[in-house]
Amino acid sequence: MTKIIIVDDEQIVLNSISRYLQEQLPEFEICGRFYDGKEALEYLLENPVDLVLTDICMPVMDGLALSREIHKRLPQIVVIIFSGFSEFEYAQTAIRYNVYRYLLKPIDYREIKEVLLDACAAAEKRRSAPRKASLPADDADRTASNTAIQSALAYIKKNYAQDLSVKAVASAVFLSPSHFSYLFKKETGTNFVDYLTKVRMQNAIELMKTNMRVNDIAEKVGYQNRNRFIINFRQYTSCTPTEYRKKILSMEED
Repeated sequence: MTKIIIVDDEQIVLNSISRYLQEQLPEFEICGRFYDGKEALEYLLENPVDLVLTDICMPVMDGLALSREIHKRLPQIVVIIFSGFSEFEYAQTAIRYNVYRYLLKPIDYREIKEVLLDACAAAEKRRSAPRKASLPADDADRTASNTAIQSALAYIKKNYAQDLSVKAVASAVFLSPSHFSYLFKKETGTNFVDYLTKVRMQNAIELMKTNMRVNDIAEKVGYQNRNRFIINFRQYTSCTPTEYRKKILSMEED
C-alpha cells in the first residue's frame, strides 16, 4: 500500500481529497493530514511516507519550502504540488526540488487520479534504488529539465483543444518562454508548434472516423480557422480531410 500525506491549510480541501482517495483509490493509505509544511516535515522525518501532496501557500512553512527540505533530506519521497494560477510565479523554483507534478486548483479529480497512479511507480522506483548521495549539479539540472518537459507534454495532451501558445505552456511548467523553447527542442527533438500540430492531427484523424463535420473536427482539436486546419491536415497526411475520408477510410473498410 502506498503511504501518502496531504498538506493544505484549507480544511475543505483536506476533507475533499481525503474522501476521494478513500472512495476511489483505496490502495493509498492516508498517513496524515497537515495544515502547514512544518508539521508535515516533522512527521516525515519520523515516519515512512511514499508521496506528499501539498499546496503552495500555507502559514509557517509553505509548500515550496517543504519541497526543498524533502529534496535535501528525504529524496526518496515523491512530491506533488497543487496551486492556483495566481501562485505560478512563486512555483518556478520548485523545479529545482524535483517536484514530480504540478496540478492546478480547482482540483480535477480525473487528473489527480492519473497523476497519483503514475507517482506510485515513481515512488516504487525511488524506494528500490535510493540515492546514496546528492546528485551533482549538472545531473540535477538535467533531471529538473526532463521533469519540466514531461509535465509540458502532459499539459499539451490534456489541453491541445485550447488556444495554446508557447507562453501559456511555459507558464504552466514555470519556465520562461525562451528557456522552455530551448529545453523542449532539446528534450523532444522537435519544436513546440510542430509537436502541438502532431498531437492535434493525431486526434483529428481519430475523429475523421466518425460522422462529425470537418468544421466541427477542426474546432474540436483546437482550430478556429478552418483553412489552417485543412492546410495542416494535408501537410500531415498528404490528403485533405475530404480526400482522407474517401480514400483512406474506404481502404480500411475494404
